[in-house]
Amino acid sequence: MSRETEYKEVMHKYMEDVIVSVICDGCGKTESILPKTWYEFSGHHSEWGNDSIDSYVYFHACSPKCYKDALIKAVKEFKNYKRSGKIDGMPYAFAKGLSELNGEYNG
Repeated sequence: MSRETEYKEVMHKYMEDVIVSVICDGCGKTESILPKTWYEFSGHHSEWGNDSIDSYVYFHACSPKCYKDALIKAVKEFKNYKRSGKIDGMPYAFAKGLSELNGEYNG
């Protein structure tokens, strides 16, 4: 989802999509490589059928605020897979609850 690809020759007479940049799913910032300060996570589902293996979607966040925005985007992306969806390793329902928090911490 947040990887920009180009179709390039990888080996002689072999073409495939290669990542040419990563895009923050929160603010849209673009980098040529995934910076060490960014966070990448994925969402997927395990519903029956051939599309479950292809269901992996990658999200990128350049800051904690953008992580929450990307998490909200991921929750919307997997809303039809509430039973089997996983986002950043969390069950869909947990990720949805986390995305709905108002961000206040009283620790």
